[in-house]
Amino acid sequence: MLTHTTDKKQGLSSASCHHSSHSTWRGQHAQVRQILHGSQPPVIQREEEPDATVATDSSPGFAASSARTDRCYTNPEFPDFLCLAQALKLDVDENLWNNAHYFYRTAALYPGDDEMMWDTFMRYGLGVNLLQTSFGFLGADETLGTILSYGTGIGIKSYDFFQNGVLELDVPIPIGPDVNLDLRLDLIADPDNLRNVTSVAAGVGVSGHF
Repeated sequence: MLTHTTDKKQGLSSASCHHSSHSTWRGQHAQVRQILHGSQPPVIQREEEPDATVATDSSPGFAASSARTDRCYTNPEFPDFLCLAQALKLDVDENLWNNAHYFYRTAALYPGDDEMMWDTFMRYGLGVNLLQTSFGFLGADETLGTILSYGTGIGIKSYDFFQNGVLELDVPIPIGPDVNLDLRLDLIADPDNLRNVTSVAAGVGVSGHF
């Protein structure tokens, strides 16, 4: 009786192990069939590709382009008119940045007055630096370019005064790095009799980068 019971238990244990192994195989077989028939998409690990090589500052093309850009901004030379145009644009941008408060003042006091805004631009947007860049482009050195620039500016102001009786002077005095003390003088006279001054206004302002 005892021997029979032991054999029965061993039979059950062997049957159980066989059933478990068969179930495992059926489960694996089912997963393979699902993958093959598209029921369960396979998990594929995507290998990242290295990024494309980016041109560095040391590349010859970049160095040549940078050198030409620096030369355009600092010392445009005839007959490279494209460089001259870029340099003049930078001069105007610098003037607009330094004198932005004058444009804000005009916009606040004379909203919608395009003529007044244009006059403000002609006075504060176009400065002696554009003349210096232009004379340097034509071959003048820094000293000669400065003399010619201020001489041309005085000539333009004088012509405007004798022709229209209007004199507008702006004298920037450096008081710090990128900061100027601006002395302004506005004088209006009768064009037919310049001794007959009808209006005089003077002011002091500050311009530059703060």
